[in-house]
Amino acid sequence: MFSLSLGENSIDNIQVGGGAWLASPDDWPTTDVTNKPMMPFLTIWPEFFIIPTIAEGMVVTVFLPSELIEGRSTAACLRSISMNEDNDLLVKTKNLPCVCVNRAGERELSMEEAASLPKLFVKKQKFTDEEFKEDNEDDYIGMLNSKLFGRPGWLQENLDLHWHPGKFGFCLQLFESTLRKGDPAYDGLFDDGACYLFLHKGLKRMTDNDSCGVLFVQFT
Repeated sequence: MFSLSLGENSIDNIQVGGGAWLASPDDWPTTDVTNKPMMPFLTIWPEFFIIPTIAEGMVVTVFLPSELIEGRSTAACLRSISMNEDNDLLVKTKNLPCVCVNRAGERELSMEEAASLPKLFVKKQKFTDEEFKEDNEDDYIGMLNSKLFGRPGWLQENLDLHWHPGKFGFCLQLFESTLRKGDPAYDGLFDDGACYLFLHKGLKRMTDNDSCGVLFVQFT
């Protein structure tokens, strides 16, 4: 288990904001509601993981609805990507984040019509003894900080993704407070909450542009 903080470069192979490392602009996803190009939020390279999780030459890219940043996050759009009870995972089907695996492009792409966030880099550091203890103090809720692996630090209900047992595993959580340290443009993106990324357990066998996970937000 690792705590996550901001770094000055891409040494740990995870990027927040910026453009999208797609092989072609034709692969850029759009929202269901407005058909606008989505906003790149997270790019993860294979080297970020401790054990092989993504095939070589591939990346995981997370896109958010562009409405989240245009004129600040709207309450309606923020609610569309928040999951506070298990039933939300079944009934919310529109304006959701896109989590896909794709061939890594040779250069970072941008799209004029797509909203964007300042580029930040995330670094990982092994849990200290104190962090490990904190992550295991509660029977159901892990540490309420940005981290890789371990148990989710839920701000609302404990979600087990029981609607598709065994399909997804918890990957990481990023708290808005961590991102704000890098750039004030992230202020309010998740209403001072956190986002949680779950990835498909068969991710390494997936091919270009496959949907490979779910990302959602909780806030108090």
